[in-house]
Amino acid sequence: MTSPVVLLLVLLIPASTADSTGSVATSCEACHPNAACSLFPLDNEIEGPVRHSQSVICNCREGYVGDGLNCYDRTACQRNDSCCDQGYRWSSELGCVDVDECSLPDQPCAGSQVCENTLGSFTCLVSPEDPHTQGPRSVLFGCGGTQCPAGQDCLSINGTTRCGDPCQIYTELNDSWRSTNVRANHSAPECDSRGDWRGWYRMFIGNASVQMPERCISSHLCGTDAPLWLRTPHPVPSDGIVKRRVCGSWERGCCQFQSNPIHVKACPGNYYVYKFVSPTLCRLAYCADANTAVCGTCSNGETCVSEDKINWRCEMHVGAQIRLVNGDNYCSGRVEIFHSHQWGTVCDDEWDIKDAEVVCRQLGCGRALSSLGLAAFGPGSGRIWMDNVRCSGNESSLTQCGHNGFGTFNCGHQEDAGVVCSVDNSIRLVNGDNYCSGRVEIFHSRQWGTVCDNEWDIKDAEVVCRQLGCGRALDTPSSAAFGPGSGQIWMDNVRCSGSESSLTQCGHNGFGTHNCSHSEDAGVVCSAWPTFPDPELLCGQNLLQVGLQREALEAAGLNASSAHLADRRCVAHVERNGQVWYQVERREGRCGNLLKTNRTHMVFSNSLFVYPLPLGNVSFSRPVSIPITCIYPLDTKTSLDVVIAPRLFRKEVGVVGIGARATATMSLYRNTDYTEPFPAGQITLPIGSVLHVGVAVEESETGRLVVVLETCYATPSPNPDDHMQYPLIQNRCPSDPTQVTVDESGSSLRARFSALLFLYQGDYRDVYLHCSLSLCDRGSQSCTPNCSRRISRSVSSPVSRVPLTIGPISWTGGPE
Repeated sequence: MTSPVVLLLVLLIPASTADSTGSVATSCEACHPNAACSLFPLDNEIEGPVRHSQSVICNCREGYVGDGLNCYDRTACQRNDSCCDQGYRWSSELGCVDVDECSLPDQPCAGSQVCENTLGSFTCLVSPEDPHTQGPRSVLFGCGGTQCPAGQDCLSINGTTRCGDPCQIYTELNDSWRSTNVRANHSAPECDSRGDWRGWYRMFIGNASVQMPERCISSHLCGTDAPLWLRTPHPVPSDGIVKRRVCGSWERGCCQFQSNPIHVKACPGNYYVYKFVSPTLCRLAYCADANTAVCGTCSNGETCVSEDKINWRCEMHVGAQIRLVNGDNYCSGRVEIFHSHQWGTVCDDEWDIKDAEVVCRQLGCGRALSSLGLAAFGPGSGRIWMDNVRCSGNESSLTQCGHNGFGTFNCGHQEDAGVVCSVDNSIRLVNGDNYCSGRVEIFHSRQWGTVCDNEWDIKDAEVVCRQLGCGRALDTPSSAAFGPGSGQIWMDNVRCSGSESSLTQCGHNGFGTHNCSHSEDAGVVCSAWPTFPDPELLCGQNLLQVGLQREALEAAGLNASSAHLADRRCVAHVERNGQVWYQVERREGRCGNLLKTNRTHMVFSNSLFVYPLPLGNVSFSRPVSIPITCIYPLDTKTSLDVVIAPRLFRKEVGVVGIGARATATMSLYRNTDYTEPFPAGQITLPIGSVLHVGVAVEESETGRLVVVLETCYATPSPNPDDHMQYPLIQNRCPSDPTQVTVDESGSSLRARFSALLFLYQGDYRDVYLHCSLSLCDRGSQSCTPNCSRRISRSVSSPVSRVPLTIGPISWTGGPE
């Protein structure tokens, strides 16, 4: 007896005629007017829930070509190209077929983008900044020969085709049968392949906004035989428009049918819009998850979350979901988030000041002072929840930022991320242009509230600006100039003398006692950070030196002599020509130095803190922080004619310098213990001699960095780019272990190898040896080459290397 699976598989087999290929549908209504409709022959012995389903074949009539759902007049269309819409071309056998724009000589996408063909059009995929990031790639759409801005698509707006935001221009898809709670009518299951999908859709069930399910839906639900659901989670707003794979559930599994991918966008207000396409066959339809109806009720500051993708809830972004561990106070430490009923850490890949700003805001702390990596506050334990976090800086919760997905990471706890926020979490300015302007709000009794503008003046504003570390007070806007707040009004008739260190020290009516409304909320505009010329930064091989212009700093109200590095014991070193210089040894941990490496560069970072000049009787004041960063290449080069574009680990406002490469030398030795080097110049050796080659690198950071032999080879000329090359070491390993042995590599600041001297090029020409090296951070990765099993791989560093060279080496015993 045939199982029901056979029936659906039969529907995948097209029916053919002499002129066209027909399509199987559930009713004749799906056929084109110029197509013939005939019953699909079913096996009378088929049993099961789809036994009585009526299936038909749509075939184009004589003189027409197409798939039966669309038929074209062959004679007329061969004379006139207008039969096909833009993005399609005419085929005398198939009708209008898609044009693959991505295969054309002139690529429609920019060089850094990936072109992907779609039916009738194309999309340009924007890759993540880090090529190792596994997050979603946003999609850019073309429109009339131009490219739409990120987050927009080519839409029909009032009869005109132009770029628009699908979050604002969409069609409501409100079919009750799409609900995950509705079983299919087996005599007439719903089918989305018949639909003419155009534009974007927002899903509803009744009056409730819902979304597609992110979990497997059993067959025969959502009003159809094979319900369609999303294989991967929905995007977040910062992702823009992304492509998502769709699965259809059937008897053999949750993803027995993989329909054409769709586009999805997350919109403000906790809803999604979808750019649907016709599924690959009939009896497939898009599902609407009835359980997500609650998501449409989430307010600002809430996110719809679910651990099992079945039970959804609105969850507030409160400090209980995030914490900072092992810091000096509540507002500094290792970042940990609470997910799936347990705490876990965040990896420092791509971790920067924007991510830190979101953490500080979520915790109710002040501004972000620094974003730290390499487990600066000690390694955590247990789960690592997030990696490659990508915040725009405006999110209200860290989990709203882009990332690889909860629990998806390629790091260890030695890379746990940390944050240092300003400690004062009792006052903030809201709705301004920056951190230092906006509506005044104070934190009292575990909630934020506003301040009334009665008696509000410049002395009150001076206290607010000083408390926030925002310079001088410039203005005191009133009457809710930055918009009315909501909730509590905590203070009224505030009376400051101007010398207080916090607003709550000033006189007022008492917390919560007022005779005003939010239309009278007070505001402040501060001068923000003082502006002054960037410090001069010298990135030496042994010292980091920072110079401050005394006159410029004092004009900005800052005391140049007061500055210190992260370790406040590291103060001014010397003053020359009006500049105050601070210096620190280029070593990890000295004066608070942080060291981080990637595959191509090492980055030393610190911060210089400069205090304001004394103001009256006020002794306490918050310093200005100036992050400093020195970047050093990890590969050795003989020239500096290479453009360096390293990926910084701390994207802070500050001063950045580029240091020189480490100095390396390569020598040929007479003996196996590498103690007697040959003198410089030409060296003559007999064939079959053993070449003992040693490399040494001068580097002050001896604790973590080691030198690794990447490639070594021989050429008949001193030119390392000579096309005639004989490999000795490739990808850190001997090219032929019978001819070459690596005695030391990846364990110290020296490397050694031995190779047999033979006729590399078949004749007795002189030989030159070249080696490319890299410095490896053994504190964050394994630096010892693994050559036990040869695996072809490319050198990890994308930066080209100019190798060291020794030679010439001549032969003895050659022909006369």
